[in-house]
Amino acid sequence: MNNNNKKEKKKVKKVLSWIYGGAYLAGDAEGNTSLANEFIQDCHADAVFIPSYRLAPESNIDGVLWDVCLSFKFLLQKLQKEQEEEAKQKQKEQVETIEIVPIGISSGGALVLRLLQLIRDRKPLIDDIIIGMQQTAIVKIDIVGAVLFGPYIDYRNPLPLSDQSFYQNAQYDYIVNEAVQHYGLPYLDGFIPPTNENEDTDNNENNDNNNNKKNSSSIDNTNGRAVYSPITHDMNDLPPLCLIVSEHEVTYDMTIEIVNMVRRSQKNSNKATNADVTIGIWKHMCHVFSMLQAFVPEGRSSIQFAKEWIRTKTN
Repeated sequence: MNNNNKKEKKKVKKVLSWIYGGAYLAGDAEGNTSLANEFIQDCHADAVFIPSYRLAPESNIDGVLWDVCLSFKFLLQKLQKEQEEEAKQKQKEQVETIEIVPIGISSGGALVLRLLQLIRDRKPLIDDIIIGMQQTAIVKIDIVGAVLFGPYIDYRNPLPLSDQSFYQNAQYDYIVNEAVQHYGLPYLDGFIPPTNENEDTDNNENNDNNNNKKNSSSIDNTNGRAVYSPITHDMNDLPPLCLIVSEHEVTYDMTIEIVNMVRRSQKNSNKATNADVTIGIWKHMCHVFSMLQAFVPEGRSSIQFAKEWIRTKTN
């Protein structure tokens, strides 16, 4: 965790939780540190947390989700311990609220979205380790919003359908181009395990077996692909979302569908806490073009868009 040491006393602590992307095949915390530290400064945050997680082919998506959930538990534990120590020392004005803003890039955006859905649904996977931590914390802990850059959230089709932006925009997208789709997408066959129709996940033994072999049945792994796709789970009662995408990149349709699902949930719900959604759309840019901010002005403007949104959601 990188800290931004500030002299002034404050009652609200702001923490960014950064989940990098890489299509579950690549990516690391070190490569994201520079931009994440920039977000600390410009968003007036106190710290940024960049956890590492396992990748394919050594792990499957169950392992990745578990790592992300466990890292969030660690973050909450660390924040709570820090506040307990400060309370004992009584040298600083006590923090009353800790505001957390998860930030996810591409597949990292999918992990952030699924984490928020699991927290909302209180699935056994993270019920004890996260919900319990939030309830026993000596300070109020709020996830006040989440930023998703080009979220890659739909794994239902082994190959992209011809009427989807994932297929149509590959000819324009320098990052997720046709070659990447042809050679890269098949790894999902082993990465996403088949699931029983009456269960959310198979047991660990079956997951390990499915991760180590590919066969014709994996192509027809319709249920497993649906279960692990964040887009198939409802968007009700999530924290506010900020989505950033290019109209000419492959994940455009997926991002628009998040917006539509959130707005439908708002329309059909009487709860005042229902999620709101903000979207920034740029033209003629590649997938996660924001990460190219050092080279293209559109990338810089999209990063500023995200920073400003975070500032409006935090105190």
